[in-house]
Amino acid sequence: MMIASPFMKGIAFAMGSYFFMALYSVFLKLATAAGGNSVWVNFIAYFSAAVLMTPLLIKQGASVFQTAHFPIHILRAFCGVLSSYLYTLSMSFIPLVNATLFFNTSPLFIPIFSIFLLKAKVTIRDWIALFVGFLGVIVIIHPTSDILKQGGDFIALGSGFFLGLGYIYIKMLTKTESRNIITFYFCLLASIMQAPFLLLFPHVPPIACIGWSIAAGMMVILVQFFLAAAYNYGEAAKIGALIFTLWGILHLWVGFEGIHQYFSGGAPGLWNMLTGGGNAPHSAFQHTSDTLTANVQAHLLLNFCIDVAGYGLLGLGVAWYLWKKGSWIAYFIGVVIIGVADMAFLFSLVTSGIIELNAGSLGGPVIWFIACLITPFGLPKFDKTMISYR
Repeated sequence: MMIASPFMKGIAFAMGSYFFMALYSVFLKLATAAGGNSVWVNFIAYFSAAVLMTPLLIKQGASVFQTAHFPIHILRAFCGVLSSYLYTLSMSFIPLVNATLFFNTSPLFIPIFSIFLLKAKVTIRDWIALFVGFLGVIVIIHPTSDILKQGGDFIALGSGFFLGLGYIYIKMLTKTESRNIITFYFCLLASIMQAPFLLLFPHVPPIACIGWSIAAGMMVILVQFFLAAAYNYGEAAKIGALIFTLWGILHLWVGFEGIHQYFSGGAPGLWNMLTGGGNAPHSAFQHTSDTLTANVQAHLLLNFCIDVAGYGLLGLGVAWYLWKKGSWIAYFIGVVIIGVADMAFLFSLVTSGIIELNAGSLGGPVIWFIACLITPFGLPKFDKTMISYR
């Protein structure tokens, strides 16, 4: 059997970081679509990421929080907050794909910032690449006489500008700071910077918005862990544990949302939550007017949602054993039992056109597959005695 070279493994993990950055974008879009404004969505995402990272850093001792470059951490956080806010705001005016394209223009600005802040030398080839990149931006914007009315495009381009500046500050910090502490201070300071603006929006967003925002926060952590894993494959099992944690939280949300719909909308609310696909559109689905039938349906659907939440608890258990023990038993439970649940859902409800095909319904199976693929890289060498009950 051919074993992938360290170089190829590094590429795989680097590509994984960009995948989770894309998921971060999707979760932000879902959070705003669920009724949250950009300030609340970004605050919850960054604050939850800081909270989740705190126990990991505390285990390393109090000295890990010491830094001699706090002002640079503040500048990095400011650029990150502004970039994320502009990106989230742009999605209110332009499609997600367009916003993401402009958000990813950050590498085009890095050479310019490097000249002034890092005193770096930029070669002719760099300038040619930069010129071609900006030509691509012009093609995407497709400027016309109404260019000043294309606010969404320029807002999204601004997010790429400040993201590139943030990367320069990260480059400065990496000379003395660990990747984990850079990420932690970024998330903590970003949430602190946004907290005062919450007073302008006193209404707490819906639970669905909070759930998607927390999922976006987990993506921030996963992006950083994947980048670290590109250099240290021993972190792969812990990355797998974090991904299973995300899987568990998403499925716990189904249970909470099911209970919420049961008490607020009854059977119609639950049916709207679990239909919407091409073969069961909301507009064509007929709800029963019989009280007894509606009551039976509501209890059956509520039971289904709670069962899904039970699988979410199993996913959290698998994640805990992977994190603490590097357990092959936990991995096989994740592959087989969670796999059966996810594949049954995928083929009986999603691909059949019953439930709406979106990031939420497809995300579970995709996240499960990635967790199964990555986790073995960080587990101890397999020995059949590891799964023996003697």
